[in-house]
Amino acid sequence: MGNSQQTDQLKIGNSFIGRRHETKLLDNLTSGKHCDDVLEKVSKNTNLLLLCRPYLTTYSAKLFYYQFIHYHLIYSIYIYYGLSPSTFSNCIFLQQKRALRIIANVNHIPYYLIRTNDLCSQLRILPLPSLSLYFTCLYGYKVLNHLSPQYISNLFASYQSRFPKRDQKLWLIPLDSLNYAVSTRLNNLPFLLRATDKLQTFKTVRLKHIFQTI
Repeated sequence: MGNSQQTDQLKIGNSFIGRRHETKLLDNLTSGKHCDDVLEKVSKNTNLLLLCRPYLTTYSAKLFYYQFIHYHLIYSIYIYYGLSPSTFSNCIFLQQKRALRIIANVNHIPYYLIRTNDLCSQLRILPLPSLSLYFTCLYGYKVLNHLSPQYISNLFASYQSRFPKRDQKLWLIPLDSLNYAVSTRLNNLPFLLRATDKLQTFKTVRLKHIFQTI
C-alpha cells in the first residue's frame, strides 16, 4: 500500500475508508453544508408537492409534507437552526412557508395577506422556529432523565435546586453554544412540564404548550 493510502485511508477488514474533507453536519465548525442539503431536499420536494397538489386533498397533502419535507427539516434541527447564520435558516423557513401555503391551497394569495402563524394553527403544523424550540427542549429532557447516551449526558453539569419542593436537576450554563441553547430553553419551561416523568407525556404537553403560544 502506497503512502497516500497510508495517510488518507483507513483499512477495516478488506475495505478502505477514505478521508473526507467535508462532513454533513459540521464543515469548519459550521453547519453550512447540512443547511445546503436540507434546503435542496426541501425545495425539491416542495416543488413536487406543488405539482401534485391539484390531485390531493388537504389531508393527503399534509401526509406528503410529513413524509417528504418534515423529516428533512427536523434532522439535527437543534444544531443547524439558531446556531447557524440566519441566512441559512431563513431560506429553509421560507421553503417551509411555501409548502404550508401549497397545503392550504392559498398559494395564489399574496404573502402579506396571510400570516404564517395562522396557517400553522389551521393546519396544526409547527413553524420552523417552534420546531427548533420543541426538539431542543426534547434533547434536554432526554439528557435530564438519563434517556441519552452517557457521552452526551457528560456534556452537561447540573446541581440540585435549593428549594425542597423543587428537587430537580437544573442546568449549569456551559460555554458550548448548543448546550447553552438546550440549557436555557429547558430552564425556561414551566417547572411542572420540566418535571414530567414520562417522555410521551412531555412530548404531548410540550406540543400543546407551543401551539397555544403561536
